[in-house]
Formats: sequence, structure tokens, C-alpha cells
Amino acid sequence: MSGGPSHGSSRMETESVGMVAEEFGKFSEALQQSATYAGDSQAKQEHFGGLPETLSVGNDVIGIVQTLAKSLGYVARFTDNTRQALMQSAGLVDNTDQDSARNLNRQGGGI
Repeated sequence: MSGGPSHGSSRMETESVGMVAEEFGKFSEALQQSATYAGDSQAKQEHFGGLPETLSVGNDVIGIVQTLAKSLGYVARFTDNTRQALMQSAGLVDNTDQDSARNLNRQGGGI
């Protein structure tokens, strides 16, 4: 049964993992920029007019923007942590592969 697809393989393509980690990093940066932008919002109650209904809407909008900024910050940190974990995993696999290859070479050239 040789030549068929390999199912259940645990081989990690570290280059691909690195590329995914890079995309997580870019996403994290974009989220952090968005969080900063939302957090720096200059919206104030008076921007929504002087009617009681518009003041209530203004308070709601300002609260929503503040909550959005906080949530974007959390997601930015999560995606950056994911990027770091992927890079660490890929690095560990690369190091293990290199150590295994050196050990095989020392023991007579492998299998």
C-alpha cells in the first residue's frame, strides 16, 4: 500500500506555520491600530445635539465605542499570543529535527 496518501501524519511544515504566524502578527497589528483609533475617539455628548433623546443616544454610542476599543485590544493581544505560540512551536520542531539529524549522522548516517 505504498504510494498512497499519508493519513494521520504528524509532520509539521514549519515554513507554513511561520507564514501563518506572520499573518496573525499582521492581524494583531491591525486590531491594535483599530483599538487605539477607537480609544482615541473625540466623540462627546454635545456632538449629538441638545435634545434629551440625542444625549441618550450619544451616551450609548460613546459607551459602545469604548467597549469596542477594549474588545479590540483583547483580541489584538490574543492574536499576538497565538503568533508567538506558533513561532515557538515551529522553532521547537525545527530544533528537534536538527538535533535528530545530528544524532543520526553521529550514529552512522541514519536509517
